Amino acid sequence: LSREVPGLRSDRIEIAAGSPYAGRTLGDTRARTLTGTSVVAVVRGADVIASPTPAQPLRAGDVVVAVGTDDGLRSLHALVTGG
Repeated sequence: LSREVPGLRSDRIEIAAGSPYAGRTLGDTRARTLTGTSVVAVVRGADVIASPTPAQPLRAGDVVVAVGTDDGLRSLHALVTGG
């Protein structure tokens, strides 16, 4: 059951090997504070970590699934890619 919410969307952002957050925790990103987005899952290979806590380690190759505004998601992408 899925419904669109005007003004919100989801995105998937890969944590590349060169990311400043590869090898650090989700909390280290301060994603919610800095971008207003919410990371709702981390996908690691075939595993899905739903509702990750700030203590969740991020590894190169992980994909974070986030919900937010277009601007917030662009900011999150720039944050985790170092761009």
